[in-house]
Amino acid sequence: MYQYDTVILGAGPGGYVAAIRAAQLGAKVCIIEKELVGGTCLNWGCIPTKAMYKSAVLFEQMRKAETFGLSCDRPVAHLDKIVSRNQRIVAELRQGVERLFDKHKVNLIMGEGYVNGPGEVEVTTTNHGKQTIRGKQLIIATGSQPLALDLLPWDHQKVLNTRDMLELKRIPQSLCIVGGGVSGCEFALLFSALGSTIHMTKRSKEAIKGLDRDVNKTLIRALKKRKVKLCLGDPPVSAAHTAAGVKVTLQSGKQIETEMVLITVGRSPVSHGIGEGLRHR
Repeated sequence: MYQYDTVILGAGPGGYVAAIRAAQLGAKVCIIEKELVGGTCLNWGCIPTKAMYKSAVLFEQMRKAETFGLSCDRPVAHLDKIVSRNQRIVAELRQGVERLFDKHKVNLIMGEGYVNGPGEVEVTTTNHGKQTIRGKQLIIATGSQPLALDLLPWDHQKVLNTRDMLELKRIPQSLCIVGGGVSGCEFALLFSALGSTIHMTKRSKEAIKGLDRDVNKTLIRALKKRKVKLCLGDPPVSAAHTAAGVKVTLQSGKQIETEMVLITVGRSPVSHGIGEGLRHR
């Protein structure tokens, strides 16, 4: 039985910041992570998408080099190399977080934690060992995951989630984005800059629901400038796989057939299976 002041489930932005701060204040801290330190934001979210977007914008500028009096003959975007660059950046940042754990004497355990009861967590480590940990305080920072859509279940080949998009090795000729929102708009701008034909369909009539009206107008202009074909307020009602990709039928009756479909309809909490012990806290 290992005893700590603070035990944290999840080493994403919420968890690792809490761990470091608690350690700075003198607490003995243990943090449990079942996959990668840094969570979604660092590994499959804002960090790699921004790195990829930088490559996409540079490629777009290279294609327009002649307008600036520059010669850049037939630039080519290699998505596999762009993804490799992303992974190097992410790995360096992840190692930085792990070094901070070492510096502040935060004990990192790679495995999955289950709350047995007040102050008690059972950890199944990545090598399938088990250990029990006790803590005076327990912080749940297990983050979120992409929300699935029954109409278009992921097959991770033609129907993708946001994590799949960051692991693609080739640029799709055409892409239908279902859901829009922050992630959808980012991938629309990114892959349109890389040369994909983009369709975006969502239930809301706004690109990002709840965003300031003037900002939304600016965003719509940016999407249209990139020739993104918007079907706002026109959600999908059926879909079928075809030899060429996926055919999506919208509420209006319009049909869109693209090589790939990205589902980005929001995220759900990672809370299932954390433990019955949470009910008694």
